[in-house]
Amino acid sequence: MKISQFPQELLDQISMEGMGAELVREANMDTSMNISITHLMEWVHIMKHGMRVVRTLCADFGSVELLEQYGDYFKLRVLRQ
Repeated sequence: MKISQFPQELLDQISMEGMGAELVREANMDTSMNISITHLMEWVHIMKHGMRVVRTLCADFGSVELLEQYGDYFKLRVLRQ
């Protein structure tokens, strides 16, 4: 993925500490460390559009805190500055 122009912002999140932890867990459950391409593409779509919403809220309100994220569920705290 590193040579395919995959957004670095998303690549950095594919870790046990990042928002892509579910992808890492899925890979760890497979003996070949593979994940479903469908699962990867769904995750990319959700993250791409979810982060767009977060950036828009930041521009409008000044501060957004990501409290929780799982799948397509984002729990945010929006603070007006």
